[in-house]
Amino acid sequence: MDTIIKPKVFISYSWSGQEYEERIRKIVDMLREHGIDTVYDKYDLTHGASIYTFMEQSVNDPTITKVLIFCDKQYKEKANAKKGGAGTETLIISPNVYEDANSVGKDKKFIPIVMEKDETGKACLPTYLNGLLFIDFSRSQSENSEEFIKLVRLLYGKPEFVAPALGNMPSYLDETKPHYMITGLKKDCAINALKNGLSGALNLCEDFFNQVYDFLDKLIIEYDPNQTKVVDCVWNSIEELLPLRNDCLDVVETMIVCNKTEETIRSIHTFFEKILGYKNKVNTKNRFWNFQADHFKFFGYEIFMNFTTFLVDKRYFEQLKIFLDDYYCKFDIETPKLRNFTIFDSDMYSFDIKNRTLNPQRISLKADLLKKRWRGRTEEFEKLMQTDLLLYLCALNMQTLDKTDMYTRWYPVSLVYANPGEYAFELFLRATSRNFFNQTLGKLGLTLDGLKNMKQDLDRLRGHYNGLGWIDPQALINLDKLATKD
Repeated sequence: MDTIIKPKVFISYSWSGQEYEERIRKIVDMLREHGIDTVYDKYDLTHGASIYTFMEQSVNDPTITKVLIFCDKQYKEKANAKKGGAGTETLIISPNVYEDANSVGKDKKFIPIVMEKDETGKACLPTYLNGLLFIDFSRSQSENSEEFIKLVRLLYGKPEFVAPALGNMPSYLDETKPHYMITGLKKDCAINALKNGLSGALNLCEDFFNQVYDFLDKLIIEYDPNQTKVVDCVWNSIEELLPLRNDCLDVVETMIVCNKTEETIRSIHTFFEKILGYKNKVNTKNRFWNFQADHFKFFGYEIFMNFTTFLVDKRYFEQLKIFLDDYYCKFDIETPKLRNFTIFDSDMYSFDIKNRTLNPQRISLKADLLKKRWRGRTEEFEKLMQTDLLLYLCALNMQTLDKTDMYTRWYPVSLVYANPGEYAFELFLRATSRNFFNQTLGKLGLTLDGLKNMKQDLDRLRGHYNGLGWIDPQALINLDKLATKD
């Protein structure tokens, strides 16, 4: 523990009258109560002693750590005119002030204390003290109390704000692996242009998207026969992609809020397609793990989940239907294929491999990551679970309408966090109203009869391998009460 050195100060002031001198004496007494030794003429100067010798010796005394110069209008005038005691002290002090310590104030010995300000609010400081930071005792008693604490901290060398210790050089400077640095320039340009309705805003969004693709290209994982090493690389990349995910969501959410045109929706849809193109990005065709691009798969899945949750929360159901109905072009190793929105819900085998190394194992690492990285407040994660279940219903509805599409499936993995109390999610609770049902679920192509025909599928959801046995999906969607009220 550092030894605290008791400060010792010399009190320099002008004899400006009995009331003013009483103010100075009270401050001196408070300093002493706080353990600060003072050299003060009223206490330390005896009859017959030389005032000028007392001043000179005190100012030059090496045991005195600070000289407190109390400045009022009379002190300023006498010091500038080099008259009286204040003028004498000025002749003694001023050369030392100009040579005192360094320009930023560290270890400054001479501290101005402003006791009075002029009619314009300017501090009464003699010329030789102009420009120096001062302690302000000219204001109300409560404000002076704050300044007194500041003075005590200064005298003890214990400032309120201390710069943190310097850290080590960032590890990424020694690594060849790219790190996403959030400069925000292209993102901010795009968002500002959108919010201000500027022409060319979508072009700026495209510039940002191109920056995203450039970064993703650098995160393609090299093949390594060591499976564990590749899994760890996938998981590190998922973490590294989090700030990029947030920037992408900031842009696409602003796009849809500011401009719901077909051109905007097509731009976002194209962005999603290109992200999906990374699902099979590997550096070698002949040798690769089937989970080598899982970080890209989760990146696309997470953006789609958060974006659709945003659309549901904003009640942008017309736009949501477009993103659900439109097909996405998935580029497999050899040939492109068209898939609906359920392509975002891919198998990610690295999650299973990672889970086998954990003790205890988790019900779903995918759900864990969704909740851990949720953009909203923790208690609002229900919004994402609600959307997850809604997407499940939409996928079932598509499968019913097009039985030839065997790839139409969606598993609402986030429901592992659903409340066992089996209360309905807000969207479905409000859909008790026929009008609300038609304006929300109805716009997605869901019908009351169609939902009731899903009872068997909803029951099967409980027995899924990921263990949702404690929830009742029918209760979560308020099935028996949907569209029952005017």
